[in-house]
Amino acid sequence: MKNKIKLGAFALVAFIISSCGNTENTSEEKGVTIIESQKEVIKDYDYYLSRIAEDEEWMVNVKNKAEELGITTEEELSNNARYMAEKNGFSDEAKKEEIVKDYDYYLKRIAEDEDWMKNIHLQATELGISIDSAVRKNAKHMVEES
Repeated sequence: MKNKIKLGAFALVAFIISSCGNTENTSEEKGVTIIESQKEVIKDYDYYLSRIAEDEEWMVNVKNKAEELGITTEEELSNNARYMAEKNGFSDEAKKEEIVKDYDYYLKRIAEDEDWMKNIHLQATELGISIDSAVRKNAKHMVEES
């Protein structure tokens, strides 16, 4: 009887310890809790680029700082992402240059930025070109400038 109580108490304690503060996926197999390992998030330049863009408050600060410095929001967003990545040990210059000079990267960034797309629409109208052409022209310009 004492062994059953000890075994039950041990199982209860093990379950509580394994589930406290644990956000990992678990599955039960024959009454034993198996914890699947949580995937590690790599907090590099790409991570912070997405993270900052999704954070409304952070983006307000980025926009304000960009206006203050007289640079584009995208440049300040890139500066913030680069700073945070470097702060977390990701300072691979080759990787940063590859990202900055990547034409497809700019096509995606332009398409995801409402303010930039509004300017693209105006530019396309003024130049008498399609919106797609204006997007490509801006992406090419950004690659050449970086």
